[in-house]
Amino acid sequence: MGISFAEINAALDVSAITSTLDAYNSDTALWNDTIQPSDFTGKGINFYMSGSYDARLDYEEYDFTVNCRATTYSASNTIANTVITELNRKQYSGYYTACSALPTISPADTTDNYNTIVQVNLKKY
Repeated sequence: MGISFAEINAALDVSAITSTLDAYNSDTALWNDTIQPSDFTGKGINFYMSGSYDARLDYEEYDFTVNCRATTYSASNTIANTVITELNRKQYSGYYTACSALPTISPADTTDNYNTIVQVNLKKY
């Protein structure tokens, strides 16, 4: 047992989701980080663990924040809806995911973009 990002990365790195994202440096704009690169302004996802991990439990449970970012409100929502469609109440080999969403956050300034946040709960068994 211990903190692992392999499962959430595998769940997000599927063609239904990555096809909604732009490319960045010859790769898909999908980052396991709290922020996106400062020189990226397109459609992308950054995700990170946002809840606590309790090692006392007999199973592993994690909460992840998935930031679905895009230059338009509509594109940000499309990415978020795709994440929810692909991950909500899904059974994988050894783990289960469930989703909830938060309202879209508008850009703070001209260098920012829209961000629709999806919260993913991942339970390993």
